[in-house]
Amino acid sequence: MSNSIKKDVRLWMLIAANFSSAIGMGILSIGVAWLILEQPQGEKLLGIIMVVTTILIFFGAPYIGSLVDRFSRKRLFQLNQVFIFLIVFPIALFGYWNQELTTWQLLALYIASVIYYSIHYPTMLAFVQEIFDSKTHNRLNGVLEIQSQAASMIAGGLAGILFQLMDPARLLMAVAIGFVMSFVLLSSIPYQRKFIKRDHTTIFSSMFAGVPFIKQHWKICLSIFALTIPFLTLMVGNYLRPVFIQTTLEADASIYGFSNMIYSIGAVLAGIFIPIIYAKWGPWIASMLAVATYTVSLVFIAVLPFIGLFLFMQVLTGIGNAGSRICKQNLMMAHIPNAFIGRVNGIFEAVGTSIRLALLLAFTYALDWISVQTAFFITAILSFAGLLFLIKRKNELEAVPEARFEQSA
Repeated sequence: MSNSIKKDVRLWMLIAANFSSAIGMGILSIGVAWLILEQPQGEKLLGIIMVVTTILIFFGAPYIGSLVDRFSRKRLFQLNQVFIFLIVFPIALFGYWNQELTTWQLLALYIASVIYYSIHYPTMLAFVQEIFDSKTHNRLNGVLEIQSQAASMIAGGLAGILFQLMDPARLLMAVAIGFVMSFVLLSSIPYQRKFIKRDHTTIFSSMFAGVPFIKQHWKICLSIFALTIPFLTLMVGNYLRPVFIQTTLEADASIYGFSNMIYSIGAVLAGIFIPIIYAKWGPWIASMLAVATYTVSLVFIAVLPFIGLFLFMQVLTGIGNAGSRICKQNLMMAHIPNAFIGRVNGIFEAVGTSIRLALLLAFTYALDWISVQTAFFITAILSFAGLLFLIKRKNELEAVPEARFEQSA
């Protein structure tokens, strides 16, 4: 990073706020998924709740994108911390008082965590593009990926240990404190919303205002969308992974927690090296390398189900998925105007979510007659298809961004 960025207080406050909330969300996501699996018919229940939340994201993504483009990104960050705190803390108190967490409470926590993430990431994308100079976006996306994954690495290690040693309700109380800290840190970030010409339409009518941009720039938009395929298959893998660990590897929650921690090591490596590759050899090489690495990891997981190899492959999974995400964010910030980035991203999310929903529905019921290894191999094939698409898209990925799309927000 340049010295000017290193001295920018906004960056360090943003990193600190994200770090605080990311540790809490990591512990929450890992712990709740495992506790759901321990319920009667836990595998089916986890699959169903993932399908339900995926449907919510499908319908909610364009609306969230419209919110991101219309309102203060800083305020949305803060409201997101308030939202998750108001869900987690009361449930933690109830669980502490009654000495247990009920199934419906676990499901509520899972749904809340999905909603939180669906607001957090598009807001972060637009916020960073808005307040930082475009020349710094590549390195900033790498730094923020390192921060996010370092927090996830800590959360994975803590979740794998603490959920074995502590009452879940007490742990959730501690998690809730992290959201309060994040809110306070976000409040300290100097921020002035940039003026955007508005078209006076309702928020619902503006939800799909990103579609004209996608039609006008469909080649680069398709290339950007191809970079979401690792993320889509990873989200399906979040359902497959605990089932794979529990049934195929016959391991316990500690392996699940450590797998998340090791994945984060790979993602941190991506945050360090993918921006360097992106800057030196361009977005096409960086994108190809990231998606290829991710695909290879899925093939080895599917073919050789050993605990040691599975954990090592999490490093490659982390490099591939995080690397493709950094490339995607760089390309979006370079090619999509800030006034529309929320809604364009919302369309990407809605389309990607429909694909994820179809895969989740298929795997939730197909696991009764196919193995988890076969399911992983299917996700590897999908990732390979994305790689083949990117191989033919060098011109679009290497092209200089076109003139900004002119339309009111």
